[in-house]
Amino acid sequence: MNAKCYRTVFNAARGMLVAVEESARSTGKGRGAGSRASRRRASALTLTAAAALAAPGLNAQSLTPDRSVPGPHPVVGVAANGTPVVNINAPSAAGVSSNAFTHYNVGQAGVVLNNSGQNSQTQIAGWVQGNPFLGNNSARVILNQVTSGNPSTLAGPTEIAGNRANLILANPAGIICSGCSFIQAPRVTLTTGTPNFDALGNLSSLSVQQGQITVNGAGLDARGAQLDLLSRAMAINGAVWAERLNAVAGANSVDYGSVTPTAIAGTGPAPQVAIDVGQLGSMYGGGATRLIGTEQGLGVNIGGNLAALTGRLDLSANGDVTITPTGRVQSAADLAIAAPNVTNQGAISTPGNVSISGGVANTGSVVAGGNVAIAGPQIVNTGTIGAGVDANGGVTQAGSVALNAAGTVRNGGSLLAGQDIGVNAGSVDTGNGGVNARGQPGRVAGGGRRCGGRSWFGGQQRRHDRLPDGPPERQQHGRHRQRWRQADRRAGCVAHRHGPGQPGRHGVGAQSVDQHGDRRDRQHRRHGVCRRYGCNRCGGTG
Repeated sequence: MNAKCYRTVFNAARGMLVAVEESARSTGKGRGAGSRASRRRASALTLTAAAALAAPGLNAQSLTPDRSVPGPHPVVGVAANGTPVVNINAPSAAGVSSNAFTHYNVGQAGVVLNNSGQNSQTQIAGWVQGNPFLGNNSARVILNQVTSGNPSTLAGPTEIAGNRANLILANPAGIICSGCSFIQAPRVTLTTGTPNFDALGNLSSLSVQQGQITVNGAGLDARGAQLDLLSRAMAINGAVWAERLNAVAGANSVDYGSVTPTAIAGTGPAPQVAIDVGQLGSMYGGGATRLIGTEQGLGVNIGGNLAALTGRLDLSANGDVTITPTGRVQSAADLAIAAPNVTNQGAISTPGNVSISGGVANTGSVVAGGNVAIAGPQIVNTGTIGAGVDANGGVTQAGSVALNAAGTVRNGGSLLAGQDIGVNAGSVDTGNGGVNARGQPGRVAGGGRRCGGRSWFGGQQRRHDRLPDGPPERQQHGRHRQRWRQADRRAGCVAHRHGPGQPGRHGVGAQSVDQHGDRRDRQHRRHGVCRRYGCNRCGGTG
């Protein structure tokens, strides 16, 4: 018989099908008989044999160890129910089990990574025999690295048998997930980077220079785990769930402990966008959620849902951030966005505070239960910016809006606040926008002069008892409606008090202020308090 030919037999001691040489007997010596080398040889199941005997759901399965890598290799077998089982390599002194593959694809039936030297009960494969490579040890980190140019497709669950361990799948050629999930892994890292180790054998960082992570249709479920997505680019067209979510895009060296990126040189052409969350895509972090795009000029597009369900959300990019009309960015705590330019056509909301840094063009809504602070070269608002907004959409809570721009602030939409609204800019163009500040007088942020009184900018003046649903509709509520048409002020600040009600304040610190409405400037003087607070002369005629 040819000793290089194999057949498969059921090994009762191991509880799985195994590939053995044709000359081997299917029954005979019990567990413990023969040498360690012969036992390992008997447990090695080739990909061809596994695929031939697997259930139909495993047709897309291919797990091929890279035997060209020096040192021990993982062994792939199948459990009695046909689920693939990978006996991982013994861990290093630092607790890292390193396993190299030329192909790493998980079908709908999933895969078990065997991290126990003893028999273990699993959710997807039932009982599996102990991993003979481990003895009484187990890995703290399981690193599965793809060494070829073949991208990985994950279409089913990955379960760690025995002791829980952090899981890393590293494939520079790319990772595609649709229906992947993870069991017994408190931390999951999917990366197109390559691993780096310190002198003690600990995984120190991952070097990302190329590759894309794609999440499609059935999505990615890492609920209960920290999920780190580390690649040069990401395309999210399915739902991503995690307890704590870090998505870092760009050519970076990413510290494994802190998930802190440091920019490095990439290889190959740069992608067009760093992170693209499509209309059918969504990313949900149970706790803190971070999206970071580090590569210069590569932006972030949000067309679906991005949410931190119980914690803070941070979104930063070295390219422009675009939130489309279908995009929703939400957090349960504070929310921060930083980019050269931020275009919001959708909805940004939180019961906490909102901070946006960069040039801002808002045609959608930016709503906070606390404060809204926007700072950048220019700010254009034709949508709604609201602070102090309660869960029912009423402006009933303490919250202020602060707009600071080196250039122009243009407001053609609605500015709403339970307390103050402060604008500090090189120039202010109020267009047909509306302003409603209901809080106590205070100092204008960003060095503007202090002004008292309640103020609406020109245009339709109205009191908003509730935020309008959907896109701003210029809804008119309440008694105070004034029109100004010919008022061109060039003053250090503008402040007005309109009618009865709680004192509020709107302050403007600017080189020039343009207000557009029906009445001439004398109407402003009659309702204003400019002289009381030392503002520049209220210009105009009449």
